Amino acid sequence: MNRFFALIARLIGFLLLLGACAVLGHDLLSWQENGVFAPTATGQLWQYIHGASLSAIQDAVQRYLAPQLWDPVLVSVLKFWAVLVLAVPGFLLTLAYRKRPRA
Repeated sequence: MNRFFALIARLIGFLLLLGACAVLGHDLLSWQENGVFAPTATGQLWQYIHGASLSAIQDAVQRYLAPQLWDPVLVSVLKFWAVLVLAVPGFLLTLAYRKRPRA
């Protein structure tokens, strides 16, 4: 069970890193095309992928958890560069659950 969990955690980490590379590639190609570097925000990426779920999460957080949690905290995260929001947890997962040599 523990090995299976580690495998799933590494897989999720690699998928997050792959997503970060894809967003970085998109941002770099956009920069080359337009001549202006405008990094993709996490909220912009989420809106592009599935905007209805972003609205549903906003409604749920504001209604059932705490309205103060949405505006200063989650809105700040949604404004971050999507590459960092994807790459940091991806790197931490792959690092924490890497294969270690058996003793």
